[in-house]
Amino acid sequence: MSSKQERFKTKPSSQKFKTPPSSRGICNSPPSSQEKFKTPPSSQEKNEIPPSLQEKIKTPQSSQEKFKTPPSSQEKFKTLPSPQDTFKTPPSSQDKFKTPPSSQGKFDTPSSSQKKFKTPLSTQEKRNTPLLSQEIFEGPPSSQEKLETPSHDIKKSLPISPNFMYFPNSSSARRSVVRLEKPRTHYCVGDTLNVLVQMRNYVGLPKTYGGDFILARIHSPMLQASASGDVTDFHNGSYRVQFRLFWPGEVKVTVLLIHPSEAVWILQRDRAVDYGKTMHNGTFVNGSEKETTQCGLRLNTDRPLCEYRKKEDGEYFACHRPQTLPCSSLTTMVSYSSPRPLTMVESQLLSPQNTGIQIKNNFANVRVIGCTGAAGGPTEKCVAGMYSPFPSGHFFSNKWTSSFCQIAPFLAENDISRCLKGKTVYIMGDSTSRQWIEYLESHLTGLKFTTQADSYVSLLAVDAPNNITVHWKKHAHPWISYNVVNMKKTHFISEVLDSIEVDGEGEDVIVVIGIGQHFRPYPLQFFVSRLLSIRRAILRLQTRSPRPM
Repeated sequence: MSSKQERFKTKPSSQKFKTPPSSRGICNSPPSSQEKFKTPPSSQEKNEIPPSLQEKIKTPQSSQEKFKTPPSSQEKFKTLPSPQDTFKTPPSSQDKFKTPPSSQGKFDTPSSSQKKFKTPLSTQEKRNTPLLSQEIFEGPPSSQEKLETPSHDIKKSLPISPNFMYFPNSSSARRSVVRLEKPRTHYCVGDTLNVLVQMRNYVGLPKTYGGDFILARIHSPMLQASASGDVTDFHNGSYRVQFRLFWPGEVKVTVLLIHPSEAVWILQRDRAVDYGKTMHNGTFVNGSEKETTQCGLRLNTDRPLCEYRKKEDGEYFACHRPQTLPCSSLTTMVSYSSPRPLTMVESQLLSPQNTGIQIKNNFANVRVIGCTGAAGGPTEKCVAGMYSPFPSGHFFSNKWTSSFCQIAPFLAENDISRCLKGKTVYIMGDSTSRQWIEYLESHLTGLKFTTQADSYVSLLAVDAPNNITVHWKKHAHPWISYNVVNMKKTHFISEVLDSIEVDGEGEDVIVVIGIGQHFRPYPLQFFVSRLLSIRRAILRLQTRSPRPM
């Protein structure tokens, strides 16, 4: 990992992670600058996957379903014809893939006048209607996707639900202490450094249960060097942090309490069931007529709804039905916050004054020297499919160095152009992935943006002499943004992947996917469902051509 998350990683075990395929072959480049400073995952993201999800992920399809021919785009979705069909922008002549239908068109909408308006459900019907969290996962993944969900590891890292009523009983960084395990006068490069963390509450008493969100790193500011630590929770109020010493010199150890276990439990509780922390206003447009109504992933209402489903991928959202306009006229969306009120104690736990506080060390900085006989650096070239240890590397002189394979240089303009020559790059996701195309356009002299009608949802950059084409497309709903997003111009990543045309082995195709930031307010299973949909599309792309990067 090359991100800030790598520097401050909390992990209950030393389990290895497989490098994703997308990391291969883009000249084995080091992480971009944006990756270095990627915000670490919040404690809200450590939520337990419901058992129902695990069962559905593990349930194989029947033999008929395994080899069922996918329906055509017309068969997939039933949509009402509307004047807004003019929003379908034809693909550019430079596009090497067929532009998929818009994300709004990907949903089943009422197909007859009788189905345009949803009648409020009776009490009995409500009881018999599955919840949205169940609807999201209808249709198990293919037999190729016998995945183990991360529920086991997540469950181990979450605190036992505390009977918490009194703020001074919560974990206090200022009262806790970090000490060296088996201290020495000096250490060698390549050695392992262990520190122990004893958490105490505000009264000064030792904690008896775990679950605190702790991030740790070693760093040498003068050398612009840093590496993350591997945190093990003993579930009794104590923790061990393991560091690998990568460089010689004076090394500082920093351990931060991001959230006490009591705050983690509050965040876990709210995120597990609350779809309403972020809501959306959808605007329906038909000619000169406009109506705006509330939209969301789940609406607790008896009012008639416009429901938008994509059953094959388990996607769903709904809007209150406008008074006069059809459901198919939904055109734009904008989000707004609607958080659940917190109690005084909960607000105190989650306040900035009690977030990300350093736990004091009872030892000085560590001296590291280069010793004879120390193991050398990695000799194998980085390729896709390699297993990544933790930590997977470190920063030195503000440059990322892998701990297990050699990364080719990817910094100079000539190096980038030579690597991307003859390639088509598809970047999909949110604004963090959009920075990739913006960075490339600003650093490569020949790569220039073409005229874009709406650069907020898609960008195209071309370097004709070097035959380099870079696409960026914004992922489909949801988005957390005060900016108005045109629903008819955004695309599901799975649909964009399905539309990519590859020739031969597909070695001239590079795919980059960055998604997650806009899913943070919602229950974790919603994000998992989207990832599984993307994974199925990746498998289909690899079936068509095994070599896209």
